[in-house]
Amino acid sequence: IDAAEGWVARDPSGKPVAYAGARFMKSVEGGCWLSRCAVLAEAQGHGLQRRLIRVRLAWARRQGLTHAFTYTMPWNAPSANNLIRCGFETYQDVYAGDGVVYWVKALGR
Repeated sequence: IDAAEGWVARDPSGKPVAYAGARFMKSVEGGCWLSRCAVLAEAQGHGLQRRLIRVRLAWARRQGLTHAFTYTMPWNAPSANNLIRCGFETYQDVYAGDGVVYWVKALGR
């Protein structure tokens, strides 16, 4: 399966202010990959990235998936903190290059 889903968050006027994606993982049975998430500067500081993480985790659970994976860059503390607040933990990836922090979360019901 190589399907993907995407979400766009809009402000009250309908202007897009954030997006996020997720996809099924071919390499990990029961896994999903949370792909990029971006929030415009004017919409930051209101928990929007955390809400988009939670929406993607709910989607993954509905698909019957068991784990969510993603990564951050070491300098991106706000994203790392949001992942921690959503229950993610770091892990070592055998294919990882230097300068990337990998994250995983078990998707218990």
